[in-house]
Amino acid sequence: MKHLILALFLVASCVVFPQKKKRHGPFEDYYKSGELKTLGQYREGKRIGKWQDFYETGQLSKIYTYNSNGRKTGFQESYYKNGGLKNKTIKLKSGDFIKNGFYEEGTLLYEMMLSSKPNSKLNFLLKNGLYREFYKNKNVKIETNYKDDQLSGLWVKYYDSGEKEWEVEYYLDYKQGAYKKYFKNGQIELEGTTALGLKNGVEKRYNEKGLILLKGTYDKDKLDGEWFVYEEAGDKTSTVKFKKGIARKSKNNIVINPTKIPEGDFEQVPIYPGCELALGNFGKKKCMSEKVAKFVNKSFNTNLAFGLGLEGRQKINIIFKIDKTGSVTGIRVRAPHPSLEEEAKYVISKLPKMEPGMQRGKAVVVPYSLPIIFMVKSKKKKDIFEDPFYKGVGN
Repeated sequence: MKHLILALFLVASCVVFPQKKKRHGPFEDYYKSGELKTLGQYREGKRIGKWQDFYETGQLSKIYTYNSNGRKTGFQESYYKNGGLKNKTIKLKSGDFIKNGFYEEGTLLYEMMLSSKPNSKLNFLLKNGLYREFYKNKNVKIETNYKDDQLSGLWVKYYDSGEKEWEVEYYLDYKQGAYKKYFKNGQIELEGTTALGLKNGVEKRYNEKGLILLKGTYDKDKLDGEWFVYEEAGDKTSTVKFKKGIARKSKNNIVINPTKIPEGDFEQVPIYPGCELALGNFGKKKCMSEKVAKFVNKSFNTNLAFGLGLEGRQKINIIFKIDKTGSVTGIRVRAPHPSLEEEAKYVISKLPKMEPGMQRGKAVVVPYSLPIIFMVKSKKKKDIFEDPFYKGVGN
């Protein structure tokens, strides 16, 4: 009887459940306090024209627009609670978009190039091209490039005084190639290589004069084999042996800590248990999608559909959030029957706690949309079962 198809999407804008009747005309939504929350216009069930969101204080929060077909134009302005501009997205003559973000004080925080996905019916923009982030003193902090929403090429971080601090090579959103850290005088502090997102191979560490202090190897991010310690004059003084990250006894009790390479992508998605080693945001989103699909397919009681007068293809729309602690919150469901709504809420509430999503080093709330589709057939007919399959994440 059960034929479940699930797809998990990371969404960048609010999700609106389908309505029984197509909305038409002006639309207003209010907070429980009575303050205006959202203002806009519908035409035959589609959002059109200018839409506005407000804080509960009455201060404007966001402006965004839709074309006559109900698709976002890409234009958007967001504001801080103090009224200052938070970010702005505009379309360029080339057809691409540029998004600028600002500190509350008004200085530029970041600038990034965006583009729409060709031939896609989904309403979203991809990071494509140059990305730069700035310190409050207006000096460049980070400079890199994206290709189809994934880090591609060299990621560079600078000290707030303008000197280069880090260089890390990326491929398909994960670390792949050389990494280097610099002193402010331009001398290399350390250098090594990564493969498939993990430190692998030889790493060397130096003093500010360029003399070697430490040399050893990593195996899949763990200190491994012999690590050689040198005096400031460049003479080898002692050796520390490791096996898969565990140090053997050393006469000098020398402590060697593995290098922590900074994360290049300013956004990290929530991580479902077991997806920690998936490559890049795309890999982690795909892994999460597959695991959530497997969890729901195993847990959802589709037998509830019998006796409810339902037949054929049924769809349940679910939205929820992963909060700053990694917990599932804000579950909302629209289903063909209240019993199915309750079952969906119960199943989603049982999802395991995750590592929260991060943005510029801070935990953030991340919204998700999950449609569940299944077939209801007569018990007299042979039951049909098919494993859920990955449909796409973060698109």
